[in-house]
Amino acid sequence: MLMNNSPIDSYSKAKLHELAANFYQELRCSATEWKSISDVEPQLRQTRHLIAAGQYDQACAVLNEIDRECLAVWGYQALIIELRSQLVERIDDRKLDALNLGNLGVAYFESNDVQKAIELYEKALVIFRRLGLRAEEGRFLGNRGLARGYNDEGEQDLTQSLAIARDIGDRKHECRWLGNLTDCRLSLDRIDRREAVRNYQTAVEIAREVSDSRFEMIWLRTLGNMFSMEDRWAEAAEALQGSIEAAGRIGARRQQAACLLQLTEIYRRQGDRQGQQACIGRVEQIIGLLDHSTDKIDVLLRLAGLYGDAGDAERQRECCVQALAAARERRDSQAQQYILRLIAGWLQAAERWQECRTVCEQMLALAKESRDPLAEAEAALALAETDFAIGNVEPAARQLENALAIVRDLGNVAGEAMILARLGSMMLNVGNADRAIRYCGDALSVVRRLNDRSSIVVILNRLGMAHYFLKDFTAARDYYRQSLAVSQDIEDREGQSVALFNIGDAYHVEGDAEAAIPYYEEAMEFAQPSTDYKCALGLGIVRLQQGRLQTAQPHFQKCADLCQGEPEKSKALHPRGSALGLALLAMNRPDEALDVYRRGLRLHPSKEDLRYVIFDLELLESTRLSFEGLDEALRLLRSAYGEPYGEQTGATDGER
Repeated sequence: MLMNNSPIDSYSKAKLHELAANFYQELRCSATEWKSISDVEPQLRQTRHLIAAGQYDQACAVLNEIDRECLAVWGYQALIIELRSQLVERIDDRKLDALNLGNLGVAYFESNDVQKAIELYEKALVIFRRLGLRAEEGRFLGNRGLARGYNDEGEQDLTQSLAIARDIGDRKHECRWLGNLTDCRLSLDRIDRREAVRNYQTAVEIAREVSDSRFEMIWLRTLGNMFSMEDRWAEAAEALQGSIEAAGRIGARRQQAACLLQLTEIYRRQGDRQGQQACIGRVEQIIGLLDHSTDKIDVLLRLAGLYGDAGDAERQRECCVQALAAARERRDSQAQQYILRLIAGWLQAAERWQECRTVCEQMLALAKESRDPLAEAEAALALAETDFAIGNVEPAARQLENALAIVRDLGNVAGEAMILARLGSMMLNVGNADRAIRYCGDALSVVRRLNDRSSIVVILNRLGMAHYFLKDFTAARDYYRQSLAVSQDIEDREGQSVALFNIGDAYHVEGDAEAAIPYYEEAMEFAQPSTDYKCALGLGIVRLQQGRLQTAQPHFQKCADLCQGEPEKSKALHPRGSALGLALLAMNRPDEALDVYRRGLRLHPSKEDLRYVIFDLELLESTRLSFEGLDEALRLLRSAYGEPYGEQTGATDGER
């Protein structure tokens, strides 16, 4: 790399780096060949040498050529952040400086650091506006809108960015912002689906017009999703095929694989096994070509999910093992933790608790080995949930206490509140009301310091339930009323409905049915799915207790209508399954009611579920009326419970 045989001493380090940068510039290949990171290695080396030479403007210019269209598409956001961070406050050209800030913001956004992204976008926008650069202003207004989210502020930014792109004839960004604004308005329910489809189709046409394969790929995939949701399978398949082709032109292999997996699902729905196998074969080929571990892991896990949906547990396991091996090969403990968490989640969903416990123990050991306290806390939480599910309550509580100590050391106040609340809920679920009150009281102090009013509502509710367990109904109602006041203040309709139901329920169980009625009725005015069926059930039982049998029946019918079909959707008998069974018993439909309970028992409900179901039936029994099938239902459920369920009654999280 030395020129004219000059001795090395005649060159400064900066000059040598400059010469190296010039050398790598000569090694570039044509942009049409840029399909993987190895194809832009000369630009990356050139950028690093230019930074080392102090030529920051030139380094930024080189990086701009490969940032958005290559590195970002291939998943190298961490590399972009590393390089662009070295250029901050070092670039002389103001436009380049702003572009560096803005593109650094995009990389942070794509790495899920939204606040950092917004901060950088706003700094870039100040510069662009001062320089009168409308195209760049429009571009980063749109980026800020995406970071703000699909809300009024985000829609406003995206609307302005689209208007600027159209005003200056920037077709490339018109394509992007038209699609993103349509996403936003769909999310806010401010556009109908037919108009949304037309917008995406227009965005695809513009992308093709300006040869922007990246956004052609994105909006075609969006169209594929839209058509799939409407069961328009042929159109969905055509859109996804187009997205796959566009992704292939720019080397977006992960996106290709994602579309192929969606296409596989379409073929599965159509009964096209040959099409399914062809897509899966292409995905497996792509996995072998992926040079970025994150992409490989992502595709393998998507494929694992597909096998899981198809009930192929063995191939699902193989994909997870490959993904885990890829993460271990790169010594990426963070990725390993993520994969193990996913595996644990699948095992939890399948109720394979012992296997799940083994995975959670691996997570915990890995976190300790890598000295990652946050991962250790997360693993302890997962292990606690698993232990609790298999009945190891005290080991679960110890794991939560360990996680609590870690988050306190980290100063993670939100995590502290969450774990305290979970400990309180756990103790409440096993009937240990005194410990529940202690943990929930500590959690309440923390969330009040954070002014997290949504969490305050939940924890006040749990404190009410703990006192309800202890049959201290006056204290329970006091906490429910506090929850109601906060819910009203933050306009939380569901929170208000839950609090009103719980106040009425406390009066009802205490024996004052007349006092319960107005609370049940007011709770129903909010029309909340979480409480409507319970209020209908409560009102039905009240009417029975008053001897008004005919008046009770419409309430039970409403409860049954609201709960119908729920046992097929959930493994838990309680709350909707038990409510349906009770309503059917009260309507003298014993065979249907017993069928609901028997089906629920085949799904192995927890003892907590069983206790609440039995409590509901005892409420019906307390009316002293004769209901065919009630004795049999109680016998079935008490037998399944297997031991005396005690005198305590209560609930958690707003559930009776």
